[in-house]
Amino acid sequence: MPSRSIPGGTKAVGGRGYAKQHFFKHLDMNELMTPSPDTPETFTGTKLVCSLGPSSHTVPVLEAMLNSGMVAARIDLTWGGLDFHRKTLQALNVAMRNTRKLCCIILSTLGREVMVRRPCVFGEDGWPLHADPFEVKAGQTITLTTRTDVEATDTVLPVTYPQLHNMCQEGDTIYIGRYLVTGSDSASLYLRVAAIDGQDIICQAQNSAFMDGLMTVFHMERSFDSLLNLQNTQPLLSDYDKQTVEALGAEFDIDFVNLAYTRTREDVHEARLFLDSLGMLNTKILAKIETRQALLNFRGILA
Repeated sequence: MPSRSIPGGTKAVGGRGYAKQHFFKHLDMNELMTPSPDTPETFTGTKLVCSLGPSSHTVPVLEAMLNSGMVAARIDLTWGGLDFHRKTLQALNVAMRNTRKLCCIILSTLGREVMVRRPCVFGEDGWPLHADPFEVKAGQTITLTTRTDVEATDTVLPVTYPQLHNMCQEGDTIYIGRYLVTGSDSASLYLRVAAIDGQDIICQAQNSAFMDGLMTVFHMERSFDSLLNLQNTQPLLSDYDKQTVEALGAEFDIDFVNLAYTRTREDVHEARLFLDSLGMLNTKILAKIETRQALLNFRGILA
């Protein structure tokens, strides 16, 4: 395949850009505490990975981020559609050409995420938005349900995983939070399961919270040192994950896939086989360790 030089000291093979390897000229770790001179040879040892969304998907903004030190752009498949992410990566390519700076691309999968099913509308930029935020008071009764014929209200929250009611039992803790919150802010809600009634999980709010945006659901582990809960049986890669990775991988050079809710080494092998089947042989896997089961299987995942 023919290669050609592009600005910035990199080489493009078949029209795709690849960055050179960085290295430290000196290995004295004390230098990390000393400000570096502002010279063309200076680069940051700690890299900036930035998640791109509605406030960071235009060429001018991406140019500013690249000039400020962004070296990796994370595309989060949990939120936002294929067309939005495609346009973001197209803008990133333009920004890289304009700034003569390369940036790797990370696709972060949806995976086994459980979410509250709420209606949304799409803004002019194509980004999905939830209307009707609501407030929950400590002690209030909140019902989670796996029934598909129920609309979300401020007291009844349908969830996307159809077997959640079979995983829960009285006394369990369920956490609901706006996507990417810390777990200790105003958009974090902790529920105690009071009863299971068919497909309904009747809960009591343990704290007050203001709920808005995309809301994710976590069934918290009962044990501190083992694995007592039944596990979510959703697939490692959702259909949307597969369709989006295939579509974006055919159009852009994807450097990493960030594999959500990795549990075992078999998960990593499954993802590797899927990427290889798409011809994405050079795409690396970042396994996200997000559950007790993953911690218990950490050595196997690394292997």
